[in-house]
Formats: sequence, C-alpha cells, structure tokens
Amino acid sequence: MSGARLLPWLGLAAALSLATMPAWRVMWVGANPSVEQLLALRCAPP
Repeated sequence: MSGARLLPWLGLAAALSLATMPAWRVMWVGANPSVEQLLALRCAPP
C-alpha cells in the first residue's frame, strides 16, 4: 500500500481514537463506569 493510499486510513484511525477517547481512557485506567457516568463524560453540561 503506497503512502498516498495509507494516509486517509491513518487519518480515520486518528479521528476515531480522538472521538472515543473519553470512554476508553476511563476503561484503560481500570475503572468500571456505569452508563450514566460514560454519558456524563460525553454529554457534559455547558
């Protein structure tokens, strides 16, 4: 796979990682959050 064809896939992987970071960061440190806690990470009040 050439660099020009690989670049969009790397961009997509980076975007998906950043978009889901609040959820996997909590799970990575060993916490077991409830659904409400995960939603609070994503849907914080303004």
